[in-house]
Amino acid sequence: MSKLDNLWEKLRESEAYQQVRVKYDELDSQAKLYVNLGAVAAVVLAVFLSLVIAMARLNGLKSEINDREETIGYLQRSADTIKQLKAKQNSSSARADVSSPLATFVGNVLSGTRLDPSKAEIGAEHQGTQDKESVEVLVDVKLTQVNLRQIQQFLFSLVDQGSARNLNIKELNIDTKGDPSGWMDATLVVSNFKAK
Repeated sequence: MSKLDNLWEKLRESEAYQQVRVKYDELDSQAKLYVNLGAVAAVVLAVFLSLVIAMARLNGLKSEINDREETIGYLQRSADTIKQLKAKQNSSSARADVSSPLATFVGNVLSGTRLDPSKAEIGAEHQGTQDKESVEVLVDVKLTQVNLRQIQQFLFSLVDQGSARNLNIKELNIDTKGDPSGWMDATLVVSNFKAK
């Protein structure tokens, strides 16, 4: 005998069930039909409501899964973009050889940016200040007919790739020449200290 059978036996033996059974037996056949139809309708309604609630929960879970998949896709695309940018930065760093002369280094950094080389003049190296242990090497750079974004990108690349050389930017001057189109000229001095 299963637990369900035991439960059914206990329900039949209960006093409340006996009272309901007596009341049911007192009803005429038409009233019994209505009670039976009402019980069947209640069971069908309970099953229908439980199905609707289960479907609503499944729909909620499905939308949550879709949101999480969308977030995972976004994170994967972001990680891929970061990998590409790091690879590009590493290749740019490889082109700009740290041990090369300062003017050559600046030229290599310039070629790694989207700046037209014909709009840049890189001067020869000349000596700046010096002390007992080190000497400052300077290179003059002049950019003509460039926009602010190009200047910013060049400066960022120069400082980023020159961090291993302790490279500095000195005397940055930007001349807008009153040009409303946004083209401007820039001059700067790149500084690097070397040990004697």
